[in-house]
Amino acid sequence: MVRVGTSGWHYPAGTGTWNGVFYPARRPRGFDELRYYAEHFDIVEVNSTFYRMPDAGHVARWVERTPADFLFAIKLFQKFTHPDMYLARAGVTDWSLSLGDVDTFRAGMGPLAEAGRLAALLVQFPSSFHAEAATGDYLAWLLQALAGYPLAVELRHRSWFAPGAGTHALLAAGAGRKVLAFMNNHFSAKAVANAAVLKSQLGQAVPGVYEREMVERYPDLRGLVTVPGLPI
Repeated sequence: MVRVGTSGWHYPAGTGTWNGVFYPARRPRGFDELRYYAEHFDIVEVNSTFYRMPDAGHVARWVERTPADFLFAIKLFQKFTHPDMYLARAGVTDWSLSLGDVDTFRAGMGPLAEAGRLAALLVQFPSSFHAEAATGDYLAWLLQALAGYPLAVELRHRSWFAPGAGTHALLAAGAGRKVLAFMNNHFSAKAVANAAVLKSQLGQAVPGVYEREMVERYPDLRGLVTVPGLPI
């Protein structure tokens, strides 16, 4: 199973906005970006949960606004993986982590997990996270604490892949059963264009209606997507 989407769906401002490119320039009252996105793709990566704990009410509304087969990949809160970044943003000097933090994160994600809409929980470590006895113990503890979720673990430092690191003993043996591909070059909806092209290359349908501006800006989409009034 291969699912293709983008990293996020809400880029409202600046020169790289999606408004007027992927999203219509003139949007009717009540226009919902997530609903519109879900007409084109069946999965999305959520990065906002890296910067703050997910809120169950907010997450429940994601479920309500998308089809039953639409999935979310959620990035784990930075306190679990990037303590230095967390300390700087939180304005505190002491980093302490407990099962209470895990429970808070689980509660926030609850609506997704309960609805069967969680594709993966991304546990993304920085390159400063090296393979050592202490970090290996922490990784094992964290994966056990998050047991029951589909996990995608990103270890950036090469020490984790050196002989004897033991990473293979920590991570799932069923790699390759499903592939989730997310485009992250979000400037002016380039990620959307790349994701649509990849879906086509994989032989998948490219659903939804696209704006004329999207195809004019990214000509590779011509003939792959539906644009009312634009000849193929």
